[in-house]
Amino acid sequence: MRNIFLDRDTAPALGKFDVVNMGEVLEHLTDPADMLSIVKGLIKPGGVLSLVVPNDFNPLQTVLRDHLGFKPWWVAPPHHLNYFSHDSLKRLVERSGFEVLRVESTFPIDIFLMMGQNYIGNDAMGRQIHSLRKAFDQNMLDAGAVDLRRRLYGMFAELGIGREIVLYARLTV
Repeated sequence: MRNIFLDRDTAPALGKFDVVNMGEVLEHLTDPADMLSIVKGLIKPGGVLSLVVPNDFNPLQTVLRDHLGFKPWWVAPPHHLNYFSHDSLKRLVERSGFEVLRVESTFPIDIFLMMGQNYIGNDAMGRQIHSLRKAFDQNMLDAGAVDLRRRLYGMFAELGIGREIVLYARLTV
């Protein structure tokens, strides 16, 4: 087994896949469009690409920054080189030769900040808030409210809110 970075030289040896999942990758790259071009070559015709990126500069963060005095804690150079909105990620993926199938968000954890639960820089509270977010998801699943949860997270995406953007796309043939 080799641990190597995916690039134009290493990609051909990997073969073709039905699905490629890139979670928390594109925000770290100097050229996300080039990486999607490389990944396009790894996906079988009709195959699926799954992407997750942070949803920074979202409307809740704007309220927190502009009206509640929060500093933009989400700006993370040199680690995050790119910041995406739902629309900008969708456009990038479409320009790269994919058909977007679905866009949704993860739970808008920033809502806890709006309710006065300032977890920024407070690891113990951050873990507590994260546990509440997970409990919400688990309770929805346990209740059989899978469709409701899916619709809710789709609505979060339509509003531009949510901690992360989740996008599913199919390679156009």
